[in-house]
Parts: sequence; C-alpha cells; structure tokens
Amino acid sequence: METGVADSAGFAIAWDSTKAVPGRYWPRSWKRDQTLTTAFRNSVSWYYQEIARGVGRRRIQQHVNCWGYGKRNLEPAVGTFWLYGDLRISPLEQVDFIQRYRNGRLDISERTTTIMQEIMVMERTETYLLLGKTSTGEVTPTRELGWLVGYVESRGGEPGGRTRLGGVATSETQAADPGDPAIPQHDPIAPSIFFIRL
Repeated sequence: METGVADSAGFAIAWDSTKAVPGRYWPRSWKRDQTLTTAFRNSVSWYYQEIARGVGRRRIQQHVNCWGYGKRNLEPAVGTFWLYGDLRISPLEQVDFIQRYRNGRLDISERTTTIMQEIMVMERTETYLLLGKTSTGEVTPTRELGWLVGYVESRGGEPGGRTRLGGVATSETQAADPGDPAIPQHDPIAPSIFFIRL
C-alpha cells in the first residue's frame, strides 16, 4: 500500500487461470478473484506475485533494506523471492520486526498500519485481539515447516493503554512414508514458540 500498487484492503485482482496455473496443492480458496484481505488470510501466492511485479524489484529492495528484513535477498526473482529464495528470517528476527512495526519504527504510514491491523485480525474477543499471519514452507520434499507470526493485544487492563505480546510459533511435519509423498499423513516435529512483550 505504501507504493500505491494496492491502495486498500479491497484492492482486487481477477484470477486468470492461464497466468496463474493451479498447482495440485492449491486450495479452492485460491481459484477465484482476490482482494488484499482474502489473499492475506488465505496466503494466495499468485496474488502477491502480481503485486510484487507491480511494485518492482527496486522498490521492494528499498523497503526490505530500510526495514532490515531477513537477509534482504530478492533472488531468484521478484515474483518468487519469498517463496523459493534466500530472504530468510529467524523467529527472533520476526519478533523484532513485529516490535518495530507496532512501535512505528518502520516508516510505514498510519493509514497502512491501520488497514493492515484490521486485515491481520485472526480472533477478536471482548478481552483480546489476536493478529497474525500463518504460512508454510518446504524444508525437504518430505518435510514442511509451518509458522504463525503475530501478536496479542489485551482490550482491558491498564487505563489508556494495551498490553501486547508478540511472537512466532513454528511446527515442523514429516511425511509418514518418505518414499511416498502422495500419503498426506504427517507427524509433528519439535514445535517452538517465541514470545516477547511489545
């Protein structure tokens, strides 16, 4: 949104199955037109690839550098660097990024921050808000890493303020039969959770 390529939570891109050819792993939610909100909540890769191409390598690199995000590497391509590249960021670096984001230290406008906070809401109750983003990535052909990056805000307590707890939760799974990747059963491996008061 800072670049103007996507100007609102409702910024829509029509799905073109000739450009974004469905992979066998695609959920049904990907095979339709998307807005920034639906793409964020469903991790719709093709939508973000379109946005990234619209923003362009130079501007993305400027933002990644300015934010000190991960290894700041946009290889192999502007439309896939976060999927297959070496951008890489550790869980503790993610928590630090969230802390800087919430404390207004990333040079992101108040408008964009407000819109993104609404898009990021995963659960809303009378006492707290859970804001975050889930994702998965292939470690090897038979192992996947899943994670949740986000924070919790209390909606009561201290007058004039909110308590924030930010963190990253990761969980790794391995195919039940490494010789048969078609088997969908997975066994969890070593879940980890990192929290810090924001």
